[in-house]
Amino acid sequence: MDDAIKTREELLKELWELRKWKDEQQAALPKHREDLIRLTLIETAPITMWACDRDCRIVCWNQQAEVVYGFTAKEAIGQNFVQLFVDDCERDQAEKDCHVIIDSGREFRNFLAYDVTKAGEKRTMLTNCFRVWDEESKAYLQAELGLEISDLDTSDKKHRNIRELGSALIAERGKTEEIKRAEMSNLLEHNRCKVDGRLSQKKCDLEEWERKIQRMGNVNASEQSIVVVREKLADDQQYLLRKCRDLRELINTATGMEQLESIRPKIDAISIIGEE
Repeated sequence: MDDAIKTREELLKELWELRKWKDEQQAALPKHREDLIRLTLIETAPITMWACDRDCRIVCWNQQAEVVYGFTAKEAIGQNFVQLFVDDCERDQAEKDCHVIIDSGREFRNFLAYDVTKAGEKRTMLTNCFRVWDEESKAYLQAELGLEISDLDTSDKKHRNIRELGSALIAERGKTEEIKRAEMSNLLEHNRCKVDGRLSQKKCDLEEWERKIQRMGNVNASEQSIVVVREKLADDQQYLLRKCRDLRELINTATGMEQLESIRPKIDAISIIGEE
């Protein structure tokens, strides 16, 4: 009996350990995914990333560094970076800077570097250099992030032309929209005046009718009809004012030709006010 109880306790303990292990694995999944994304960014970002030890030997070389400099990771790792790609006029200073960065932790931010590719072509790099700790060697390394800006003048001109063209298109579109906005405003005012004239005429007709009734001495018989018509005219007048106010707001706040054109049916609709 004791053995059976012990065996059961052991099984429960193993089950608990298994569940604990499963929870730990599940908790580690987001971190694992984040690490994979980080690694992908390092390898695919359009930024050169490499690191070297105090002897200037390259220990890390990302994919973009291969693209910019022309050296594969196999060719670059283990090589002295100063001798591999630094321009002759900067080699002495590059080695000194490497020692300063590793020994003191000083950072060089947004510095220009003039490097040479495997094919002998000059490259202008905007670089950020700093030190990182290497757990395996128990020593600091120099790390560099670089962005090639060799074609900066060409790119800037290209982007400036695109910006200027975009600005011109936006300005032209703005003029077209203002013309359409003025057109909608004029149409609204035309319809408002037409309806207002119709209602004014009805009001005059009602007053003339009321005077005729008074002359005929039959006021009581038609008094109710006059009141109904007068109230209808007042309602139509208030409705016209509200609709015109709302439509003016729509016209002033509409953005784009499509929105402005969509207001036209609403403006046309007010022209029938008071036709009953």
